Amino acid sequence: MVIAPLCGGDFSLSAAGGSLLVMPGGMSGYGLGGFAYTGETGLFLNADAGEVFLNLPEVHGDITTAAGRFGLHTQNFGAAFTVGGFSHAAFTADFGQAAFNSEGGSGVLFDTALSFRIRGLTLEPSASYATGSWGKGDFYWFFGKPNLPAWRRLGLTGALGAHGLGFSLFSLDADILDNDGVGLFKGASRGAVLYYRFSGKSQHFPVNGVLGYCYAAAEMDGELTASNQGYSLFPYRFYNLDASFSAHAGFALVNLEYRFFIFRINAALGAIHVFQGTGSVDIHYREKSLFGGNEKTDSLGKDVGGLGAAFLSADFGIPSLRLGAKTSLALGIKKTLALPWGYRNILSADESGPSDTHSGGGPDTDLIRTILLSGLSLYASLAIH
Repeated sequence: MVIAPLCGGDFSLSAAGGSLLVMPGGMSGYGLGGFAYTGETGLFLNADAGEVFLNLPEVHGDITTAAGRFGLHTQNFGAAFTVGGFSHAAFTADFGQAAFNSEGGSGVLFDTALSFRIRGLTLEPSASYATGSWGKGDFYWFFGKPNLPAWRRLGLTGALGAHGLGFSLFSLDADILDNDGVGLFKGASRGAVLYYRFSGKSQHFPVNGVLGYCYAAAEMDGELTASNQGYSLFPYRFYNLDASFSAHAGFALVNLEYRFFIFRINAALGAIHVFQGTGSVDIHYREKSLFGGNEKTDSLGKDVGGLGAAFLSADFGIPSLRLGAKTSLALGIKKTLALPWGYRNILSADESGPSDTHSGGGPDTDLIRTILLSGLSLYASLAIH
């Protein structure tokens, strides 16, 4: 009963790989492969698997991901279901005053989306759920591991012609446990995204874009003691933490495409900017007598307004090179540049990053190498019609 639709339709294999960040002393990159099938009746199935490797001076580890998506699309109705996950082995990150080590972790994601088309109007409700857990680890000066009991998202988009409007609501429960699974810090966050998207269709110069707003807020609180740390020489009788964060941000993305002969040039320009945002941390602790016996309360507040980043992505390729009557090949190269701003406003003078040690007045070859090689990808796809 299911074999008949598989006899027709389109089938494709794809592969991609590239660099994420290249810098003196290391680099990070990714590799991705997958397949996709679309049947003559509207049935579709695709799967992807990939790996991100991090071999930077401060961060070491590999993350493996996989996802499968299947569903049905007809003229007036569509349904899509996604199941995905990630896993990683030993992972370390050391930034001096902030360090993290983990024996490993894994997580799963479930997503579903429906679409209804009524007299030119398309409505698409969707929902997502994710959960994750990690093995034993430590956060610089205390033992613990992150835990993700649940991430939830509900969304709805509507489109009429070239215009669309959508929103998503999400919530995230994120905790830190000790290595025996007992809670240390409990966190919760919530947020919303509202966006408008448009598309201008042209044979040689299609344009589309997104303009949106997002809000996010998070809180975390908890306590460390010698009992939940598991060793008697823990330096504090208690260490209480109460932290909160909120931000309002806007984002925009414009995507331009130009085709000539067998080639395609695609350029995407986007930015995100935090218009208003605050973060605060209140710490109350008391040292053991052996470590001074002092009791102290520290409060730290930061204004994160003005933080943002812009990026430019350029893609040059051949979208459909005919190899036969029913076979085509797609090839391309992609380069992404990113420019952050405002981060110095939220860092103190001694945390603003390493100073520029380059001297001699000539170009910094390490910086040039980082700019040229970071965010560089190659991709290929073989399609059978």
